[in-house]
Amino acid sequence: MIDIHEFLGRGIIAARAGNTADALRYLNIAARFYPKNARAWLWLAAVCDAPDQRRDCLRKVLELDPASLPAKILLERASRVDLASPSALAQAYAFQCPTCAGQQRFDPDCASLTCTDCGRVEQLAAPNAADTEQDLGTALRQSASGNWALVSGQLVCEACGATILLPANQSSTICPFCASARVLVRPPTPDLVLPHAIIPFAFENDKARQHIHRWLAGGWFMADDLVRLARSRELRGVYLPFWTFDGQTQIRCLVHYRVEPTTYSATERLVNYGDSLSRQLWYEKDFDDVLVYAGRSAVLKSLQALLPFDLKQVVEYEPGFLAGWQAEVYQLSLADAAQQAYKQMRDQAIQSFDLHGVVQDYSNFLNDDIVVAQRTFKLILLPVWVGTYDYQGKRYQVLVNGQTGNVSGEKPLNWSKVILAEIGAILALGLLILLAILIWYTRG
Repeated sequence: MIDIHEFLGRGIIAARAGNTADALRYLNIAARFYPKNARAWLWLAAVCDAPDQRRDCLRKVLELDPASLPAKILLERASRVDLASPSALAQAYAFQCPTCAGQQRFDPDCASLTCTDCGRVEQLAAPNAADTEQDLGTALRQSASGNWALVSGQLVCEACGATILLPANQSSTICPFCASARVLVRPPTPDLVLPHAIIPFAFENDKARQHIHRWLAGGWFMADDLVRLARSRELRGVYLPFWTFDGQTQIRCLVHYRVEPTTYSATERLVNYGDSLSRQLWYEKDFDDVLVYAGRSAVLKSLQALLPFDLKQVVEYEPGFLAGWQAEVYQLSLADAAQQAYKQMRDQAIQSFDLHGVVQDYSNFLNDDIVVAQRTFKLILLPVWVGTYDYQGKRYQVLVNGQTGNVSGEKPLNWSKVILAEIGAILALGLLILLAILIWYTRG
């Protein structure tokens, strides 16, 4: 039986690598055997060279998914030109850049057009899931299970403990987080909680390497051969799981003087419940999309430095988004993540409240007077390029934000340069002291 995820995934990988011939072959197989899959037709539209074929693919997408805004936008552009002119028709379906008239490359997963000449990115509309929240209390009482995608199994690394979902077209034996070959392939874990949203990768492997190159090349104290070492290792795109939480933190306190209700910002306010003479106040602070990493394989310090992601750009999750990509399996339960998020909200609310100086004596409220209400959550997958390289017997991990291009990780220092700089600083300080003594002596 033909597995659409296998051929769709292979076609997407080939398309991203610029191998149009293989992309067309695999995507045509996926569309032929599963003609009702709109995503396969949309990717075919992205790689077809013939204007007529591209037009037919886009129309097929709209036939299957009338709400597909990228397909609507691209077909609408074609209708604005003189279709009687073959050259105009070719330009219309070649996705011409409005800035420099260069050729644009269409990425269905990111719903964007990127100019190959000037690099301008034009974002097309995509299903947004930023405001789609799940009630936390209900979810903790119920089971919200589902399959992430049709996968061939799970890669379990014996070296670092990473657990990765393998797409149906891949049988990797290398861990993307530590590059260890000590891995086992097991059947996928059943009843995984279904992700609610995802941010697709915004750029490809080569662009991620460029970001790493600039990051490693910066700084005089860095080891000289880091760029060469990083180029020699494989870079892998992995979707990392995060729980996100919304909530309203409320702090109850008593004051010895009257304080008027105050609105500090759109997310902070001081409320006086009850009669007008009450000295009991509530400080309220709203939180949106508090992130809690649900995996354990990425270095947490580096991951925090990789932030922020634009979480307003998340799109509704579909299993096809994982075709051709690896995804780390979450290992932090919803209940444990909710406790971490509660602590983050509570601590940040106390710090913010303290800045306003309403209460000088914090014995006037207890921990029981701090509550987090209206809690909702999402499980989202965020794109990260993961690379590793070895330097002087130690392995280092580099992470690239797959949405923004921000890079984080640990860079080994060239200690010869560090020592040389320290010696130079000591000599400079000595010369300044000597100069000061000479000035003092001549004036004396």
